[in-house]
Amino acid sequence: MPGDECHLILENWQAAVNDETITAVANGQTFRKIVTDGQGTTAKRVIQDEIVVMTPALQAWISELRTKARYQVLGCVGRIATTLERLDQGLDDLDLLCQARRQQAKNGKKKAQRPPAKKDGKAKNEATAAQAAKEAQ
Repeated sequence: MPGDECHLILENWQAAVNDETITAVANGQTFRKIVTDGQGTTAKRVIQDEIVVMTPALQAWISELRTKARYQVLGCVGRIATTLERLDQGLDDLDLLCQARRQQAKNGKKKAQRPPAKKDGKAKNEATAAQAAKEAQ
C-alpha cells in the first residue's frame, strides 16, 4: 500500500479493532514504512505487524480510508489531474478531486515535508505505532 494512502488506516486501526470492524492479533513482528499524512508531512513509522481476518467489511473500510487518505495528501502535495477514461472507469472521484484542488488552492501547494535526520541517520519522528496495521493483502 502506498505511503500516501495509509495514514488514516494507521490512525483509526485501534478504533476499528474496538468496534469489531477488524479482527486481528499481533504476531510479535514490526516493519518500517514511510507514511505521508493529511498535511503532507512524511515520516518513517515503525508499525506492529498483525495477523488479520479479512472480511468484506474490513475490505470496504480499508478501501474507503485509502481513498480518503490519497485525496487528503493529494490536496497538500500532489498534481491534481485526471482523464475522462479514469473517471469513467471509477479510478478517480471527480468530487474528491475538486475538493483536493480547493484544499490545495486554499493552503498553497507545498512539497512533502520530511523530518530532519538525527545524527545516527534515523528519522526524527520515528516512533513505534503499536496500534497500527500492516497492509492487508
